Amino acid sequence: IILKKNSNLGFNGSINAGTNFGVTPKANASLDLNYRVNKFNFYTTYSLNHGKWNNKGFINTIDALDADESNSSVFTINNFNKNHFVKAGVDFYVNEKNTISFFTNQNINNSEGEFYNRIDYFSGVNPTIIQNNIALNESTNQVYNLGYKYEFEKPQKTFDVEFNYNRNDRPEDSVFLDGDNNLLQTNQIETVGQNVIVNVDFVNPINDKTKLELGLESRFDGTDNTFDRDFTYFSDFDYKRNIQSAYANYGKQLDKWSYQVGMRLESFQVEANFRRVDENPGQFKDDIFTVYPSAFLSYVPTEKNTFNLSYSRRVDRPNLGQVNPIRNWSSPTIDQEGNPNLEPQFTNSVELNYTRTTKIGAITSGVFFRYINDPINQVFIQSPYDPNKKLMTFDNFESTTEYGIEASGNLNLKKWWSVNYGGDVYFRNATGVVEDVNQNLVEKTVLSTPFNARMNHTF
Repeated sequence: IILKKNSNLGFNGSINAGTNFGVTPKANASLDLNYRVNKFNFYTTYSLNHGKWNNKGFINTIDALDADESNSSVFTINNFNKNHFVKAGVDFYVNEKNTISFFTNQNINNSEGEFYNRIDYFSGVNPTIIQNNIALNESTNQVYNLGYKYEFEKPQKTFDVEFNYNRNDRPEDSVFLDGDNNLLQTNQIETVGQNVIVNVDFVNPINDKTKLELGLESRFDGTDNTFDRDFTYFSDFDYKRNIQSAYANYGKQLDKWSYQVGMRLESFQVEANFRRVDENPGQFKDDIFTVYPSAFLSYVPTEKNTFNLSYSRRVDRPNLGQVNPIRNWSSPTIDQEGNPNLEPQFTNSVELNYTRTTKIGAITSGVFFRYINDPINQVFIQSPYDPNKKLMTFDNFESTTEYGIEASGNLNLKKWWSVNYGGDVYFRNATGVVEDVNQNLVEKTVLSTPFNARMNHTF
C-alpha cells in the first residue's frame, strides 16, 4: 500500500475509543500522533483491544462399523484477550527525489482460553466423557521495516527497495482436566517464527501509453517448535522455506484496446524436520521452479461499455499452522495438527467480464474457469497415535475445477442512497484420495455448487 506523504506541517493527532457488545463486551482504544518538521515526518500509534469471545458448537459422529462409538460432541470455547499494539516510524525526505523510511511494530497479546468438551454416546454403552482444557498464551510479535524510494525526473518513474523483518514468539501453557477437575495432563509448547522479505521494484512509464515494471523478491520463512507433555520432552519441529522470485510486466494502450502481459519466475525450496518420542525422525524436502504467466486484454468500444479478458497462474502456499505437526488443539475424540508434507496449490484462471456504465453507476458481469492443481483441503483420518481418536489435518487433493458466473455493481439510486452488491455461483468438481470407513484409501470425486451474495446500502 503506497500512502501519500503527510503534508500537514507541525503536530497533529487523534484519539479513538469504542466498545461493542455481543454475548460479552469488548473495548478498544487508539492514539495516533504525527509530527512533520523540515525534512522529517515522525508518527506513532498505540492501540488496546480488550474483551471476551464465546463460541459454541457440536460434532455428531456416526460410526458405520461400531454403533457403540457413535456420539455427540458438544463444545464451548471461551477466550479472553488483551492486545497492546505500538507502531512508530519516521520518513526522511532527503530531497525531492529521495525518501528513506523506517518503522517498527510491537505487538503484545495476552490470552486465556477455556475449551470445554462433553461427549455423549448414543447407545449408552460407553460412559460420558468430559474434558476441560485451559490454556495461557503470552505472545509477542515484532516487525522492523526499512524502505528507500527514488523518484526520477520522468513522472511516475520510480525505484523502490524495501527490507522487512518479522519475529513471532507464541508460548503456551495448558492443562487438561476431567469432569471432576482432576488433572489429566499438562502441555508446554514453544513456537518461534521468523520472516525476512527483501523487495526491489522499478516502474518505468516508457511513454504516455506504455509502461514497464520489473522487480525482485527474496523471502525467508522459518519456525521452530517444541512440545513438552507434563514437563517432559515429547516432540519438536522446525520448518525452513526459501523463495526467490523475479517479475516483469509490460502494458500498452492502443486506441480502444489495451493489454498487459507479465511473468514471474520463482524458485521455491523447503525443508521440514519432525521428531517425536518413540518414533523415527521424519523429514520433508521440496525444490520447485515455477513460471507464472499473466495476460490482460481490455476493449472499450464506447465510454459506457468495457470488455475484459484475463488469464493468470497463481500459487497458494500452506501457512505455517497448516504444516506444523505439533497439536493445535485436542479433545477426547479428535486431535488437530498440521501436515509437514503439504505442497503448494496452483491455480490457472481465465475470466471474461463486461462492464456497463449507466446514469446511476456501473454494473459488471462475467464468467470464469479455474483449474486448481494439488488443492489444500482439511481432512479427517484415523489417528496413527491413538485408536480411539480421529485426526483433523490437511492434505493435497488431486485436482479441482471451478466454473461459473458472477455479477457486481455500484449504484447511486439517490443523492443520499447508494448500493454496492455482488454475487457468484459456480460448479466445483473436486477429486482426491480419502479414507473410507474401513480405513482404506479410495479415490472420490465430489461435485458441489457454492454460491455467495452480498449487498451494502449506504444512506
